Amino acid sequence: MEIDDNDVNEDNLTPKKYALKSSHELRETGDYTRFTDEMDDIFDGLESRSITIRINSVKEISLKLLDGDFLLKVRAHNYISKIYTILNGNQDLLIRCYFSFIICMLMEDKHSSESLIQEHGFIEFVVNLLNTSTDPLNIDTDSLEKNDKI
Repeated sequence: MEIDDNDVNEDNLTPKKYALKSSHELRETGDYTRFTDEMDDIFDGLESRSITIRINSVKEISLKLLDGDFLLKVRAHNYISKIYTILNGNQDLLIRCYFSFIICMLMEDKHSSESLIQEHGFIEFVVNLLNTSTDPLNIDTDSLEKNDKI
């Protein structure tokens, strides 16, 4: 079989360039994927029907926000608004107590506080939180038993 030089396309003769990623780029991609998976798990827990799962998820995010690097990632990936939206709708007193702690943590950071202040109903939320008459940490055992039965 003979190859005709006229049939050869010059585009086919150039070697394909495969995008090689450096180890730094691979680590960054892995960190990003791990962080988004972690946040997705937390958000799934926060939106769960089970009060126990919601409390554990809000506790988890509260503890993680104590880490400055985690807070930077949350802010960089625009999760502050989603955290606020999900937790603001929750009426459980213990979750609202954790939420107030999260708000305090976020308000310490200038950029996070600017983001929070722009949220719809933020000022009213803070005023209502400060006017809470019941102590969320004073848990009545009868009400716990009643909630467990529901």
